[in-house]
Amino acid sequence: GGGGGGGGYGYGSEPDVRQLELERQAAVQKAEEAFHRLRQGEERANAQLAAANDELEVIKRMATEAARDGGARISHLEEGVSVLQSRVHEKETELKRVRENLNQEIEGLRCDVEDARNAIIQRDQHLRSAMQERDNSYLELQQRDEQLEERTRERDEARHTAWEREQTINEREKERDEARHTAWEREQTIN
Repeated sequence: GGGGGGGGYGYGSEPDVRQLELERQAAVQKAEEAFHRLRQGEERANAQLAAANDELEVIKRMATEAARDGGARISHLEEGVSVLQSRVHEKETELKRVRENLNQEIEGLRCDVEDARNAIIQRDQHLRSAMQERDNSYLELQQRDEQLEERTRERDEARHTAWEREQTINEREKERDEARHTAWEREQTIN
């Protein structure tokens, strides 16, 4: 805020809201990166799966052709097939694990974003109530100022009235003194 606005209340709300917004953006970015990693992991695993399946098909076809060529070659090919099948199974398991990990990470980030959003809402409420208190204080101060002005005006009027009365008394005393003097002079004349 400006010079007098928002300061001195100890909430420090504005920087915190900015900080929370930055954290929220970071959380969102982490979530996007996690989604991106999930996509890449899936694509890679799918490609490996497809390649293994292709290889399996080729070997199956060769095994079928080789059936005519004797038992030794067939058993060799069957070994190859079982190796490839276990490799395919490994890849499927790995892909499943990657997906689970990423899902957990994304869930965690979702919670972080939610917490950050709630914290921002709470800070906003604190800030609003602090501003309300400040406005009430200003209003009270204004009323006190007006009362003080009123009292000062009344005091000045009373002073002025007292001064006017004093002037009147002084004039009356002067008139009385003059009357006495005149009476005294007359008395001297008579005597």
